[in-house]
Amino acid sequence: MLVDFKVTNFKSFKDTNEFSMEKGKYLRKYKNNILTFDKIKLLKLAILFGGNANGKTNLLDALRMLRFLVLTPTTSENKALPTNTFGYNSDDTKLSVSFIKGRKYFEYELVYDQAKFQFEKLKVNNSVIFERRGKEFITLPKQLGGLQKKKKKN
Repeated sequence: MLVDFKVTNFKSFKDTNEFSMEKGKYLRKYKNNILTFDKIKLLKLAILFGGNANGKTNLLDALRMLRFLVLTPTTSENKALPTNTFGYNSDDTKLSVSFIKGRKYFEYELVYDQAKFQFEKLKVNNSVIFERRGKEFITLPKQLGGLQKKKKKN
């Protein structure tokens, strides 16, 4: 279940914007729309709405971009990563997501530009499982030790 999603420097989002499924402090009605995980209260359902050109589609595009970057390996270090930055600037894009699967709380963060992944980190239940800056692994589980030799910038 999605907890939150943050996006920076992607399409219409110059600064960090967050979509959160956490219950707000003023929500008093519809208590059957709330799930509790440890101390986190989450909404079972949320609706994106707003005026035209306010970023609803861009938020979904950012989620799709994160999915694409995680699930689609690059074929070459020379191939550019897909980007769509705010105003076509050259700053890094940052995407992060927190979610719950089973009884585990996952946090994943990715910072990248057209040429390479600048930073990537995965945490499970607040423990860092995987972390890298550029091509350098800061934390890598033993099971993934073979990645050390096969790493590429993108």
